Amino acid sequence: MVEKVSLPLTIKTDLNEYRKRLGVGRIVLAFIISLLLWVRFGFLVWLISVIVIAAIIFVIINLQGRRKLTVTGEGLTYSGFLGGRRLVSYADIENATVFVQYVDWNFGAMPRLFIVKKDGTSFVSLIGLFWGIEGFDKLISALQAKKIDVQFSSDQVTSRALALQFPKLLPLYERRPGIIVGITLLVLVVIIAALAAFAAMNG
Repeated sequence: MVEKVSLPLTIKTDLNEYRKRLGVGRIVLAFIISLLLWVRFGFLVWLISVIVIAAIIFVIINLQGRRKLTVTGEGLTYSGFLGGRRLVSYADIENATVFVQYVDWNFGAMPRLFIVKKDGTSFVSLIGLFWGIEGFDKLISALQAKKIDVQFSSDQVTSRALALQFPKLLPLYERRPGIIVGITLLVLVVIIAALAAFAAMNG
């Protein structure tokens, strides 16, 4: 039986799960890197690096928190973290599919919902790391009430498997994770080089 959901319904990002799953591993790694910076460049450079990293994390979390999905009687409106909006009517939705996605050793597995348009592209992709389960349930009920075909896959899949099977549904950074790794390493190199130069000028 489909749960009745009152419309309009606005589903916002819920970062509680992300904070819980951030994990000891990532915290320990950040602590080790900060200690290396302290040993190599001294207290001042270490302090600046900690402030910069904390500021970056703060900005990312706040940007993620701006996203929302609004469900109305006519269709869906997705608002991104930079303020952009896109709309789709129910008539243009082909189906919705829920997967259990394995993210990594630290974040583990969580639900992933794709809403697919009739042209085969993804209208929106929501992952349980940033969206609450309660919001997922309400969205699924609203879609089913509008006669949208919602499919459930019980098999656990990886990001790579999803990218290979559904290349049109995933954003570029998930289809080509090497790009993100490369950019991250480049940013780290630039930051470390800047901190080293700062330490040399004040040494």
